[in-house]
Amino acid sequence: MMEDSDVIDGVIAIIDRPDPHHPSTRHGRPVVNVSTIAFPVPFPTVAIDNLALGRLAAEHLVVQGYRHFAYHMESRVYFSKQRGLGFGETLKDKGREVHFFDTGLHISAAPRELHALSMEWLRKLPKPLGLFTHNDQRAVVLMDLCRDAGLKVPEEVGIIGVDNDPLLAELCRPMLTSVDPGATTVGFRAAEMIAQILSGHTPESQPILLPPKRSTCGNPRSRVIWWMTASRQRCDTSKSIGRSRSMCRIFWKRCPHRDDRWSVCFKPTWADHLPRRFAACRLTILNGC
Repeated sequence: MMEDSDVIDGVIAIIDRPDPHHPSTRHGRPVVNVSTIAFPVPFPTVAIDNLALGRLAAEHLVVQGYRHFAYHMESRVYFSKQRGLGFGETLKDKGREVHFFDTGLHISAAPRELHALSMEWLRKLPKPLGLFTHNDQRAVVLMDLCRDAGLKVPEEVGIIGVDNDPLLAELCRPMLTSVDPGATTVGFRAAEMIAQILSGHTPESQPILLPPKRSTCGNPRSRVIWWMTASRQRCDTSKSIGRSRSMCRIFWKRCPHRDDRWSVCFKPTWADHLPRRFAACRLTILNGC
């Protein structure tokens, strides 16, 4: 991490709380937020349209032929609530009922207890069930819980998450479905906003919400993948890499303070990231995002 504020012109950050003194401000430079973990926040924001993400997931599950629907959520996280809202409203408009499980209502529950409660909930729901959750890390946990409960995936329960991580998609069986949020586009737009601020322009007062790309599907019925979620303590590895590459490209082209000596060195080391990603034991995932 760079500590010399003289070499930093702007900060693109995942803001996880509405704190005007967030650590990202310590350099005294303009800050642009690229997350909706918390909302609103006192910073210019470029993020994904969470309602649209939920709508895409609902439409995908309906097309796949599921007759019953559920959403596994965390109400303490803003994007989880919004994705569930888009999911639920879309299905309500189609005359479908949605069942909800909120881990935010079980704050004091231990990880094993949360798993047991989720498994009991899954067993009781009508089948075939289209199950959505707010990110792919949690989706993979739910797939494991379905197997532990003796439920066939995707025949009895089809699961869809958000983020489209190709590495995990290939490692999971059955192959997995996810809504691609377009994280690279967020990186470009955030970098553009920083460049505009540095050029003297006033940033947008309202958040810029970008539409997701699509849902990606490899199984004839449904598949799920996961990400290392940008929760209150953790950061999404795959999305951070995509955003960082985008930021580097656009800053190199447009940064008003660039000179011939300025350069970017971005080195994604997958060997370093993988152990951390797989060390996220499924017994602890439901306690966070």
